[in-house]
Amino acid sequence: MGQCTVKCVLTIGTRFSYVLSFLAGAYLVAGNAHAAFPVAERTIAYSNEYGFPQWSAGGLMLRGWAHVDLGEVEAGLADLRNSIRGLEATGTLIWMQFAHYHLARALVASGQLEPAVELVERILAEIGASGGRWYEAEIHRLKGDILCIKGKSISEIEPHYEAAIAVAKRQGGWLES
Repeated sequence: MGQCTVKCVLTIGTRFSYVLSFLAGAYLVAGNAHAAFPVAERTIAYSNEYGFPQWSAGGLMLRGWAHVDLGEVEAGLADLRNSIRGLEATGTLIWMQFAHYHLARALVASGQLEPAVELVERILAEIGASGGRWYEAEIHRLKGDILCIKGKSISEIEPHYEAAIAVAKRQGGWLES
């Protein structure tokens, strides 16, 4: 009975953490940080309770994203940095560029434009080296946004937005008007 209970909890717990993470992410992509926040918190709590550090790190990333979208930038920065440390500790590299993208967004929101640009340039270099292009269009768009905030010329900004559009098209994305 004991082994079955542990096995069932681990199986259900992993799936529950997985589902909660993606539910929080869906809320965030839809622009509903208020709904995402408690789901991300539950992801972290549940993952910590049952010993799923990868999903806890993912939950921290999602909660950090929600914090930033809710205007709680310092809390978002803390969660995102803790998420990155957790992802590194568990070897979960697949989410690393995504977590760094959100850290760069938080840095922009906190007015730390130079570290944000440096991070975005590092992510773009990693994409070029690794071929991991999951969030490539958004990284290019963010770089254009940062340069725009910095007051750079259209000729410096435009190539980044054009790259974002080209990547999105290549990946089968579409634009909303």
